Order: sequence, then structure tokens, then C-alpha cells
Amino acid sequence: MKYCVIGLGHFGTNLAIELSREGHEVAGIDHHEDRVEAIKDEIAHAVQGDAMQIAVLEELGVREMDQVIIAIGENFESSLMVASHLQSMEVEKILCREINEVHQRILRLMNIKDVIRPEALAARQLAKRLGIHRATRHFELEGDYAIVQIKLPSFLQGKTIANSELRSKYDCNLITVRQKQKSQGEAEEDSGSNSVKTSDEITIIGVPKPDYEFQEGDELILFGSEDAIKQLSHGSKKDSED
Repeated sequence: MKYCVIGLGHFGTNLAIELSREGHEVAGIDHHEDRVEAIKDEIAHAVQGDAMQIAVLEELGVREMDQVIIAIGENFESSLMVASHLQSMEVEKILCREINEVHQRILRLMNIKDVIRPEALAARQLAKRLGIHRATRHFELEGDYAIVQIKLPSFLQGKTIANSELRSKYDCNLITVRQKQKSQGEAEEDSGSNSVKTSDEITIIGVPKPDYEFQEGDELILFGSEDAIKQLSHGSKKDSED
């Protein structure tokens, strides 16, 4: 797919790079030369220019993009101007970074419904993750449900999926397991010994079988309600950890 990211600040730059790493064709534009120079080797097209000029947007080919992301974060006047130009050019898919509540209301009056406030989203995801013991990742869904990655609680170590009671006792569905494995590297040269360096390798085991036995270092990717996953992360009262 083809994406255009307008505004290459911290958010826009990281978004453009991640989209490019996912295999998409990405064009980025910013009026700051240093921002364009910093990203030019990471994405397909990096352009220095003023996106508030329709001629510049035309030259960038925004009409042919699958989606245009307005990532401007300094002030919403520039953001609104660019959004208005894109609408006049009949660009169908516009995602706009919102800066504050006033900006959000104006965007909705302009009928731009696909908006995001990355700082608020990141803060909410972090708060949710910190609220679950052992959680390392958190993806919120509707209705108080979530997909959460947690470090293996010690009371599950050595148990198989079949006898873990994840579903019957904790009302959680196991999606998959991230398994940490030690791999041997090259022998250390300066130590004067035959010791071998090891490094951690992460493997996704795919669809887990009922006889899979949980091991130290495993991380569980679970689906369930927030409360159910919280209870599992601490274990039952009998098995709970300090």
C-alpha cells in the first residue's frame, strides 16, 4: 500500500519508518530540512516542502495514496489547512493527529472522523499494562476485553496447557506463547577459558498444543477481560505470588 505522512516530527518519523518496515511504499514531507535528511534513507520518498501549498501536495501525488496521515503536532492551524486542502483534492482516506479537544471538535465538524492522539493513546496503553502484574504488552479491545502479553506466573511453570485451567478457572484464552531459548554463540577469546557466550532467542510456538509444558522464560499472549487477566497474572489466593 501507499502512504503519505505529512509532518516528520517524532510521531510522524516513527510512523513512516514503521510503515516502510512493514513493506509499504511511504512518502514523507516536512518543511524542516534536518527532519527530511534524517529519514531519507528509511522511506521511499522524503520531500522538503510546505504541505500547506496545494501545488506541493499535488506534486507529492497524494491523490494516488491509499491513505494520507497528517502527523503535524506543532499547531492545529497548519493541520487544519492541510486537511482542508486534502478534502478539496478529494483524497478519500485521511487520518489526522489531533492536538487538543478544540482541534478534535473542528476536525469532526470538517467530517474527518479518523483521528488519533498518540500521546493519550500511549499513556492509556501504558497505564493498562502497568495495571496488570507481569504484563509486557497490552492491546485494548471493546467491552473491557484485551489481548495481553504477560510473563509466565511461577505457579504455571511445569504445567501443561491442558491442566493449567486457563479457561475453566481463569476465563482466559491462550493465543500463543513467546518462548525464550538460549542459543550458543562463539567462544570468548579474551577470557582464557572455553566458556561459550549465550544469547536469548525468542520463538513464537504458533498454535499451542494441549500437551505444551510451560517453561521458565515463557510469555503468554492471552485474550480475556481485563479483570480475568489480572487475576491470572497474580494466580489464585492459594497460589498467588508476592
